[in-house]
Amino acid sequence: MIRNRFTLYKTVDENILTTLDIKVLESKFYYSSASGIKELTLGEELYTYYLGNVPEFWEPNSNDLIINRTLNIKDISLLFSEEGLTNKGNKLGLGAIIYSRTSDFSIVKDLDYELDHTMDMLDIHFTHVFLPAVMRGKVQVEIFIYLKDSVEPGLNHASEKGTQFGLIDAFEIVVDGDGSAFPIVEVEKPGEPLWKLITSWNDVNSDYFESDNVKLELNRKHGMYDYIFRDSKPSRTMLFEIMSNVMTQIIYKVINDELYDSETSEEQSITSIIDYWIETYQVQTGTFESISYTLRESLEKGMIE
Repeated sequence: MIRNRFTLYKTVDENILTTLDIKVLESKFYYSSASGIKELTLGEELYTYYLGNVPEFWEPNSNDLIINRTLNIKDISLLFSEEGLTNKGNKLGLGAIIYSRTSDFSIVKDLDYELDHTMDMLDIHFTHVFLPAVMRGKVQVEIFIYLKDSVEPGLNHASEKGTQFGLIDAFEIVVDGDGSAFPIVEVEKPGEPLWKLITSWNDVNSDYFESDNVKLELNRKHGMYDYIFRDSKPSRTMLFEIMSNVMTQIIYKVINDELYDSETSEEQSITSIIDYWIETYQVQTGTFESISYTLRESLEKGMIE
């Protein structure tokens, strides 16, 4: 078994990080409310953010979370040299990996930057939006450099476009709360719809609300995928529409399951999570239409200005 991978090209190391002299200029967290976008009050942390300590009434199951983080990097031109990451004729890009084992999702996004040998200093702006009921436990964010365009191959340099050279920044978000985190996975299914709800539980009263039993698939090969996670009102609206639709389907399916029993359900079971949604969002469960309307009505109070 191969336990280690030996790379034959330059990667981000201590010398590269020293050269870039990366500084965190700003990290701000916001959420949407009926009165507009509100900022969360954070401490002086740079790499670990404890959202359970904020004085605002922010709740991961009811509120979205908007992240804005700005980095400053210097001496970019030195990356395009024999001792750097690539040659002068090539381009470097920046991307981010957002993942959580406790929330069961992993997202890779391009930050839409193109670095070349003429650049000296740059401010990097990272933004991302989490919909309500997506985050639980710990969420990791890692920003990396990759080879965006290669026209001038060089000895000891990677030549394949998309090659990742390593991390230039990483931070952690600790969500203090429990309940309705929603399992989201990414798939690549050309020609299929943007999203798909998959349910495969046996007993809603004992099976956990996790990806083995219920999950939302997001299709990275769909033409609208890149619009989902942009920091914009239309993107947040798209996420809202997806999640409200998915939550409606799940509530309807669970309460009509022949085994559904709130009195005997176990903690963190599918039943307990759906009961939490029904109570929190004051969902009227008489018909599919009433579930959809009352859930959306409640969610919109916190999502739409």
